Order: sequence, then structure tokens, then C-alpha cells
Amino acid sequence: MRFSFAAMNYFQKILLLPFKLLYGSLIAMRHLLYDKGLLRRVSFDVPVLCVGNLSMGGSGKSPMVAWLLKNFGNHNPAILSRGYGRRSKGFRWVQNRSTAEECGDEPLMIKRQFKELPVAVAENRSVAIPQIMMSYPETGLIIMDDGMQHLSVKPSMLVLMTSWTRPFTRDSLLPAGRLREGRKRAKAADLIVVSHCPDNTPPVEKEKLRREIGRYSKAPVFFADIDYGEIIRWKDGVPVDIADYASILAISGLADNSAFAKYVAGRIPDAEILSYGDHQRYRPSDIKIWIGKLNDKKSPRAILTSEKDIQRMAPYQDLLSSQGIELLVQPIRIHFHEVEEDLKTIIEKKLAASAELLPKDQ
Repeated sequence: MRFSFAAMNYFQKILLLPFKLLYGSLIAMRHLLYDKGLLRRVSFDVPVLCVGNLSMGGSGKSPMVAWLLKNFGNHNPAILSRGYGRRSKGFRWVQNRSTAEECGDEPLMIKRQFKELPVAVAENRSVAIPQIMMSYPETGLIIMDDGMQHLSVKPSMLVLMTSWTRPFTRDSLLPAGRLREGRKRAKAADLIVVSHCPDNTPPVEKEKLRREIGRYSKAPVFFADIDYGEIIRWKDGVPVDIADYASILAISGLADNSAFAKYVAGRIPDAEILSYGDHQRYRPSDIKIWIGKLNDKKSPRAILTSEKDIQRMAPYQDLLSSQGIELLVQPIRIHFHEVEEDLKTIIEKKLAASAELLPKDQ
């Protein structure tokens, strides 16, 4: 059974309180070492825009990174990620032919969405940025995915993502909650985006959360939700009509599978839904289970999954195809409740201001 923070009762949280306090003390000590200059923070001659969160995942970072790449492509951006879940170590360029085990599912997804842009993964971001600039000196913007906890790099702008369903203001530090850092860390944000907020959310509810966030940060707050695009066939990228398939098995391994499951249940009521843990490394034993579930179903048959999951499923494309099972992908995009031009203006002004502070070539 998969562990759920939301399922913990009051007494369980009380039992975890000492561990929460210990974890919080370690985090505070780490920040103190950087604040006192005992550990060094590095600035670079190129703007660094960090997209991060305080929680363990499910805040919509990847759709936000894709939105930034689409809207700020004129800055010649490069993307830098840790590459969570990969088996490789050190600095590595992400290629279209790479695998999730080599570079992580999220960087690979971004690379396949923006094929011409440089994407790199590295544990040490402060070492990786000079390597990117050496290979791509024309780069005018580094977008650092999930870099909020990487304190060695001083970003030009920090975009904090948080989820409407579980905002950082109503969460707790690990292990009693999902927060990797305390709520006060939000003070460092230049912009806060509340993702997964339904379009029909009453304004009074959004204003309530805005006030909660205001206790920790004075940054502007924008609300966003997810759009589901046309379902595509993975092998050739062709849009398909889901009604043409008699049997659908929907599979996701995300930090929060609830939104995907709710969407599938609403659009394809007869679909069977399987949920796994975030960054699940799918194995032949999993594929065997999927084939078993679809073998006795009517044809045509297909597996529907997320853009992130397909990066980990792709190696099994031929095996599934041999069993008469197609792989389908559900693309998603972020959209904002507020006027997007206002958001773009805030980001452009911040990047322009940071560029003026950067060292000029002599």
C-alpha cells in the first residue's frame, strides 16, 4: 500500500513531531551556513531563473518550465535540472535519444518538447552552469528546474510553485508533512504560482489563500490550472480519437495522481486506472501485469499515460505493440486565471533588472 501524508491522523503526526523538529533544525543550520558565508553562493554572468517548490512534488513545475520556454524563447534559454531518478552521475547533456534512466524523466520530457534547446542534468548546479555557457555561449537565460533547495546558486529570479489542493501554507515539514523546507522560505520568492486551481474557484477562496501566502511572502501571486490537449499516439505523434479504442488502461506514476485519475474517470468512464509512486521505474513485471489486464479485453486496446510517464514506458513500446496494445499520451499545458501578459511583464522586468546588475564584459 502506498504511503499517504494526507491519511496520517493527529496522533501519528504527534509521534513524528520530534523527527520534524530535528529535520527543521538541520535545514535551518544549512541556511545559516550560507547566510554567514561559511558556505558559498555563486552568481553568474547570465540570468538564472529558478522554478522550485517547498514540497516533495506535485506542484506543477514541469508545465511551468514549458510555459517559460514557450514565452521566453527569445532569451536563448538553456534548461538545467538535477535529473531526479536517473542512474547516471555528474554532468550530462540530455539528447532526444536519451532514456529516463540516463537523465531522468522530466528533463527528457522537456528535451523532447523543445528539441532545439540545450538541456542538461547535474547534481552540482554551480559547476554545471559554466559548462553550459562554455558549450552554448549565446545562452541568455538559464532556467533551473527544481533548484530552490540548491543554495549554492544565487538565482536572478525565483518562481515558487505550490498546489491549490495542498498549498505550503497548510502543510508541515517532513516527515509529518510534505514540505522540504519551512514556510518562511517563501520569502525568497519573486513570484508565486498556485497550480491545479480549478477555473470555477470562487474569488473569495482565492483571496483567502492569497492572504495566507501574504504572511510569508510579498511576492505577486498568480493562480493556474491545467489544460488537457489532444491525446496522441506515442509511436508517431499523431492525434487520436479516444472513442476509437474499445479498451483503455490508464497508468500514471506522479507525485499526485489524483488529477490524472479524475480526468480519465470523467472522460473515459470505462477505463481501468492504475496509480504508481512518483518517478516509478517501470519493470518487465509491471508490463506483464498491464498486458494481463488488457489481454481479455476487446480490441483495439491501448494504454493511456502522462507525458512524464511515457519517458519511462517508451523502452517497452515494441513489446506492447507486439501484443496489440498502443501507447497513448495525454499532453497537458498550464493556463493562468489572470492576464498572462501581466505575468510576462513581471518576469521580463525582473530579468531586465537582474541583467543590469550582472558584470559587464571588459
